[in-house]
Amino acid sequence: MFYLDFEEKLEKLENEKKSLQKTSKETGIDISSKILSIEKKETIELEKIYSNLSPWQIVKIARHPQRPKTKDYIKKIFKNFTSLCGDRLYSEDNAVISGMAFLDQNPVLVLGTEKGHDMNSRIKHNFVRAKPAVYRK
Repeated sequence: MFYLDFEEKLEKLENEKKSLQKTSKETGIDISSKILSIEKKETIELEKIYSNLSPWQIVKIARHPQRPKTKDYIKKIFKNFTSLCGDRLYSEDNAVISGMAFLDQNPVLVLGTEKGHDMNSRIKHNFVRAKPAVYRK
């Protein structure tokens, strides 16, 4: 997991928890009470960190490399997504994803910008810079 600089304590607690879980599996000793204690500390630390964020920390969260993208939301929320491609003239702009889907048995139109997860997908999606074709889409 990727942690931001102000989440150092969470990273340490997560590593400690993983270490205890590994030890428990290897030795067969029940350490569930210690693991539960670490999970409680994690919850308290999460509340402490996220209840008092600076504006720059909020920006860092918005730019988090593992933040879900439009395709991730579509997969989790909608059923039977059918992509609408092309502008009916000559091109397709991948910066915007559009399509029809179902949300709780209701047909909906889904529109969203797509950034991509790695450099190849970011190039494919033109770094979320829409071209005129997207407005015709």
